[in-house]
Amino acid sequence: MTDDQGRVREVVWIDVLPWIRLVRAVKLSITPRALVLGGLGALATSVGWRWIGLLYSSRNEPEFRALTNAVEFSPWTGGLPNRVRPEGLAGTFDWLANGIVLPIWQRLAAPFGGLFDPKTGWVSWTYLLLCAVWALLVWSLFGASLTRIAALALAREDRMGLRASVAHACRKWPLYFGGPAIPLASLLLMGLPLALLGLMMRTDVGLLLAAVIWPLALALVSLMTILFFGVMFGWPLMWPTISAELSDPFDAVSRAYSYTFNRPFRYLFYVAVASVLGLLSWMVVSFFADQLIDLSYWGASQGAGVERTQSIVKAAAAEYGPTLTGAPRETPPGSEESPLGWRWGITLLGFWQACIRTLVTGFAFAFFWNSITVIYFLLRRDEDGMEYEEISVVEPGDAYGLPALQNDAVGVPAVSDSPAGVRPPDSPSARE
Repeated sequence: MTDDQGRVREVVWIDVLPWIRLVRAVKLSITPRALVLGGLGALATSVGWRWIGLLYSSRNEPEFRALTNAVEFSPWTGGLPNRVRPEGLAGTFDWLANGIVLPIWQRLAAPFGGLFDPKTGWVSWTYLLLCAVWALLVWSLFGASLTRIAALALAREDRMGLRASVAHACRKWPLYFGGPAIPLASLLLMGLPLALLGLMMRTDVGLLLAAVIWPLALALVSLMTILFFGVMFGWPLMWPTISAELSDPFDAVSRAYSYTFNRPFRYLFYVAVASVLGLLSWMVVSFFADQLIDLSYWGASQGAGVERTQSIVKAAAAEYGPTLTGAPRETPPGSEESPLGWRWGITLLGFWQACIRTLVTGFAFAFFWNSITVIYFLLRRDEDGMEYEEISVVEPGDAYGLPALQNDAVGVPAVSDSPAGVRPPDSPSARE
């Protein structure tokens, strides 16, 4: 803002530095509904992938076991997926450079990328395909809920409840699922001619014929490469597209590819800022959870005694350890005194501690989806010139009737104040 003499009296920093809006992602991610949705989504993904791995329990090849260990993760540890605490200055720098967005990105995209790895065998490919489908199913619900909440909060300052967001995701999950599924299915279909070419290459004559028509294969692969890079880097943008525009999967794919290829450096910059910002906030949340657990045991130690409490702490912390490392459980001191009470007590204490850790991991996943929603709004304004406040509230097919009336304090009929974003009672979307 400038006065009549041209002097600057006020600077609206959010307009000068629009990426400051990413701070809103932190505020949205520490709300109870975001922690619950993020934690449940991470838990559902982890449990589903472990169950899929059990289907292949008879496969003991070192390469396949290494693949399952790389894909599976444990949200109840409270850490970022498959990331350990850094050791040394170089490790700390790499740990900070990766931030929080990239690990979540890599974890969710890992099964999809492995599908197109030439070193992936048929058994490993089917395992990765099942994991990819399960991840799409899970986050078509939880990711849709988080991005819809974030979109309404960012554009209209509306507060969408947990129940309403889940109801929205349940109605729209085929659209969210279809966004990434369309380019992925296209890639697999485009790979069929290459597979037939590979069958020809099993014989020497077929190899010669394949070499002759190889330029045609390269032309097809060039299109597949563009499609592959677009979906691998642009898939997170498909969820906020549907949440903000209430459009179809084809619009989500179109916008994701457009923003990824037309604004790659801005996209990368926004992701870098969000990743560092998310890591710093995650460290605060993780420290808060650690103090919560430590203070609870400190209070208990005043009555139970230090030695008894330490044995309980060690046993509760190791309750879920064998599921991560495969190491056998140790029998802490005191377990002989009351086997049944000790066993169930430690199990319950470990469960509550795992719940707190899962919420910490839930913050990481919630921040990922909330920050991606902010990035979508930033890229949409950069590419399409649309303001942040422009968002679809009425879903296609909904129609408004006359507003409801209610009596005010003195008995005079007046238009009732409907919650923002709620459709008429006779609309199917009103059931949010």
